[in-house]
Amino acid sequence: MDLEQTLTSRDQINGRLRSVLDEATGKWGIRVGRVEPQGHRPARVRQGLDGEADACRA
Repeated sequence: MDLEQTLTSRDQINGRLRSVLDEATGKWGIRVGRVEPQGHRPARVRQGLDGEADACRA
């Protein structure tokens, strides 16, 4: 997924995450109430930042 698609599909992503987590934790009687994905950077952004860092070191 690109960044725009990730941002516009937030509810869909949340639903899929909740489904997977409920399936994995349900057998223990645990329900996950909130999930916050962090550190998501699309490959293009990550490559650009890596290139900037390399240029600064040179």
